[in-house]
Amino acid sequence: MSNKTNGFLKITVILKLIAFSLLAIAGYMDLSHSENTIFQDPFFIGAAVMAVASFLMLVTSAHINYIHVAMFFFIFTKIVSQITHSKHFTVFGQHR
Repeated sequence: MSNKTNGFLKITVILKLIAFSLLAIAGYMDLSHSENTIFQDPFFIGAAVMAVASFLMLVTSAHINYIHVAMFFFIFTKIVSQITHSKHFTVFGQHR
């Protein structure tokens, strides 16, 4: 890879680290103000795992893409959270 491509990859990983860190903080704040448990709304854990994976991509020199594995876990936690939050709506979006 050229230096220019490597620089762009580092910038995108830094942006992912910042974004997912903020998302994890916001998710934790949302969970702490709700009546849900961590098992009902694990969204912030998935975002935190993505932030850790982004950090690992920055500090390790290995050519392992940690973000792909973390993204699977993030999507899984997002689905669990979405199921929890959508219980008060019908399939057609009407409030129950």
